[in-house]
Amino acid sequence: MIHHVISIVALASCAAAKVPSDQQRVAIVEAHTTIRELVNPPASNMKLMNYSLELEQLAETWVKNCTERKPDPDVKIQYRNVAFMTFVRIGNDLPFEKKVSTFGDSVIFYDYDHDSCLGDCSFYKQTVWANTTDVGCANNRCDSLVPNATHPVYLMACLYTPAGNVPNMQPYENGKYCSKCPAGYKYCHRKQCSKNSVSSFVLSTGILILSMFAPHSLA
Repeated sequence: MIHHVISIVALASCAAAKVPSDQQRVAIVEAHTTIRELVNPPASNMKLMNYSLELEQLAETWVKNCTERKPDPDVKIQYRNVAFMTFVRIGNDLPFEKKVSTFGDSVIFYDYDHDSCLGDCSFYKQTVWANTTDVGCANNRCDSLVPNATHPVYLMACLYTPAGNVPNMQPYENGKYCSKCPAGYKYCHRKQCSKNSVSSFVLSTGILILSMFAPHSLA
């Protein structure tokens, strides 16, 4: 009986997904902001990213299943217009922000003018998709993904809305930064269009202000 209880506890601990701390949520947004700020050629319509607890919850639900198969949005409508970025790591786990900071690495292989890539640039294109505004991430230990692995296996997912990375379409419009911000985006912060003069994300208890900045108004 004792062995049976211990086994159940061990299985439960392996299946417990992990979500970012508030500090890591800030770092995830900062990693995206930096990558989007540095696009070359410059973007005229790049929107500022925010962190979404709703997307985080969807990511947490998905990584708990320890599968790389994406949900069918026609069946699970909460995943409609949601893009997935998944990251499998064997060995010691890394902080969320360190994984996310690698999403822009394939920029060196991406040709903006021809929307082509020497390899796979899907991570980069989604990260710099101008119309994407929200991201949420979760992580789980999923040894079953690599049965013969001799070290722990971790599955991380970051979910994005609106979904981007459309084939044969450039991720943003080239031009002077913030020169083509959509209606309602009155501010420019770090070469990105913003609706607000503060950076924030929504918690279940309300609005948490993460940082203050002094963007210039586009009016």
